Parts: sequence; structure tokens; C-alpha cells
Amino acid sequence: MPVQELTDDQLDKQGEIKQAAVEALEGGDLHKALDKYTEAIKIGNVSAMMYAKRAEMLVKLKRPCACIADCEAALEINPDSAKAYKLRGKAHRKLGHWEEAHKDITVAQKLDFDDDMCDVEAFVSKRWKKISERQNRVRAR
Repeated sequence: MPVQELTDDQLDKQGEIKQAAVEALEGGDLHKALDKYTEAIKIGNVSAMMYAKRAEMLVKLKRPCACIADCEAALEINPDSAKAYKLRGKAHRKLGHWEEAHKDITVAQKLDFDDDMCDVEAFVSKRWKKISERQNRVRAR
């Protein structure tokens, strides 16, 4: 899909909307921040970071499936987006998709190590290890 270049006016408008999203977030209004990021995305020429930022709002608002969709869109644009992997991993964790959560968080940590993710990574790895061992025992039978 070819990327459509935005006019200066569209870029200015998108910048203003993104700034409004940041201000809403700083004010603690996640719903308004989400709406503003959505509005900015609709203008076009979307960056991986814009999708990742909206995904961050979605995971905080307990909408993991929508978060995963935005992370996948971000990863199509930038396959090395540690933020998108981290958020998608968190969303999969909330859904109990331990294998996917483990894979995404591991990749995120390799791309951009984050001390805050160590506890999450350890928890998910422990859960995935139990499930994996059980699957291997079943296969062995």
C-alpha cells in the first residue's frame, strides 16, 4: 500500500491532535487520549509509534484485542518496534495467551531491554514453561 504524503496543513493538524492526546494522557483522561490518537491516525501517513501509542491506551483501557491489532499494524510498518512487541505481549498475557506473550516479551527485551519488564517476563516465562512442559509430556505419550 503506497504511503500518501500529507500536506503541510494535514501534518500541522495531525501534530496538534497528537499534542492534544499527550495533554489528555498527562491529565489522566485515557479515553480522550485514545480518541485523539484515533483522530490523528485517520489523517493518514501513520507511523509505527502512533499505532504503538494508541495500543498503549488500549491495553490500559483493558481492550487487549484492539491493542494487539494496533501492535500488528505498528510491526508491519516497523518490524523492530520494541514498544509494539512489549504491548502486544502484555495484551496476550491479559488474554492468557502465554506462548504469544512469552515470544513477544522476549523479542521486546532483546530489541530494547527494559528493567520494568523483568517481572512480567519472569511471570510469563514461568507460566509458559509449565504449559510447554505439559504439552511435551502429552506429545511424548
